Amino acid sequence: MMDEDEAGKAYDGRLLRRFLGYVARHKGPAAATLAVTLVHIAVGVASPFILREALDGPIAARDLAGLTPWAAAFFVLVGLNGLLEAGGHYLSNWAGQLVIFDLRAEVFAHLQKMPVSYYDRNPVGRLLTRVTGDVENLSELFTSGLVGLLSSVLLLAAATAGMFYLDPALALVTLTVVPLLATATALFRKHSRRTYSESRKAVAAVTSYLSESLGGLKTIQAFGQEDVCSGRFAERTAKHLKTSYDSAYVFSFFWPGIEFLNTAATGLILWYGGGQIIAGHMSFGAFLAFWHLVRKFFEPIQDLAEK
Repeated sequence: MMDEDEAGKAYDGRLLRRFLGYVARHKGPAAATLAVTLVHIAVGVASPFILREALDGPIAARDLAGLTPWAAAFFVLVGLNGLLEAGGHYLSNWAGQLVIFDLRAEVFAHLQKMPVSYYDRNPVGRLLTRVTGDVENLSELFTSGLVGLLSSVLLLAAATAGMFYLDPALALVTLTVVPLLATATALFRKHSRRTYSESRKAVAAVTSYLSESLGGLKTIQAFGQEDVCSGRFAERTAKHLKTSYDSAYVFSFFWPGIEFLNTAATGLILWYGGGQIIAGHMSFGAFLAFWHLVRKFFEPIQDLAEK
């Protein structure tokens, strides 16, 4: 097991490849998760185009009979989208728990082989954090990290392609906010990584001291050291509190900033797209479909920043 400083590295390709080796043991659930994710993205991007056809076709022609098939298709896609989302969550969590089952068992077996000197250097509380909390975080790395990352990248690509298909000029206007988004994301990534690493260390310190104190409670009481131990525990929890505040501070600025850029892009779309409609160069159905695709465009950007 590595020390805290090494564990706080931003990226370690060797460790990621080792983790993917555990995922490869369960190819069935992993492949099923990927398949459901791909279909889910395709269905989500198809919905705005159904909306466009309904608005520019039977609704514009005031054809109620012609509207029915498009409305039915839209409802089917909405229902299918919900089922695929639920199925994707179930499959990714199933695969993630299978990976964690193997990993946790191997970590415990590894700990049993370590020499006594290792336990002199590493408090029991820290090891408990590694086997429980940190291993559980690896489950989230698969479900929300790897699967979420792939889903966000594919959705971003599909939404961008759909925007350029509907109106290349309007798509370029929308993308003018991307450099600002990239800058905000880079700053968030830098500061959030540091605060998260410090938070992990603080949690490990609290868990370690709590475990040691409870294990030696009789000795503490025998020597009347309750107040001293309480003070030491308060110091560790105060540090944990500070790292939590730091994390909240970073998030409190990032998400409103992303929302502001999202709103700015929406304003640009309203101005330019509205002008295109007035000039007769764009239909209302295409404009509304583009509007929905822009929402799908910004969702994965926020997810990618957090991942």
